[in-house]
Amino acid sequence: MTKTFKFASAAAIAALAFAPLASAQDAGWSIDGGLGYLDYDGADIVTAQGHLGYDFNDYFGVEGELATGLTEEDAGGIETSLNYNAAAFATVSTLRTNGWELFGRLGYGKAEVEGSAGGASAKVDVDGPAYGVGAKYFFNANQGLRVDLTQYDYEGEAFGADFDAEATSAQVGYLYKF
Repeated sequence: MTKTFKFASAAAIAALAFAPLASAQDAGWSIDGGLGYLDYDGADIVTAQGHLGYDFNDYFGVEGELATGLTEEDAGGIETSLNYNAAAFATVSTLRTNGWELFGRLGYGKAEVEGSAGGASAKVDVDGPAYGVGAKYFFNANQGLRVDLTQYDYEGEAFGADFDAEATSAQVGYLYKF
């Protein structure tokens, strides 16, 4: 058997195994928005952050994330600001119990950070994998609160040199499920 055939067979078996889950009652769109806190390599930035998600069923979904910085931070003599942070995630959730739902997410993100010092400034683009966990609490079938904690393992290039940039984000927001 070739590796391609083995992979295709495993994917088909997995799809058949999870097919009953696709008929679950809790599929649909959700949107949330709120405030976040981003620790970007020592720069602490307050963000406005939101997510647009689609749940295929009670357990699996996808979501997009967009954040922008509301504050600037002086980190080591460099005034740092976040122009944007955008990411896409696959999500895995627990079944909703007493209004609570826990989730994990794995994805890929991209950000643009601006720094200035001594009259000079530069924009730096970074990207890389992102992963996190969170919880949702629903007041009723459609409305609730969402909190999450996400780690971004970014890489970028500035002034001809490659560098690693780690960021951690915490967010709380209002959630609406369609």
